Amino acid sequence: MQNQNLAIKKADLDFKTKTAYFIIYKLLWDGLVQ
Repeated sequence: MQNQNLAIKKADLDFKTKTAYFIIYKLLWDGLVQ
């Protein structure tokens, strides 16, 4: 059970990290295009 909890936390962290990178890249791209 503990391991499953850890895996869920890691997946959540990975998702948040990817989302943050996506937002940063989108902002940079929008800045370059304009």
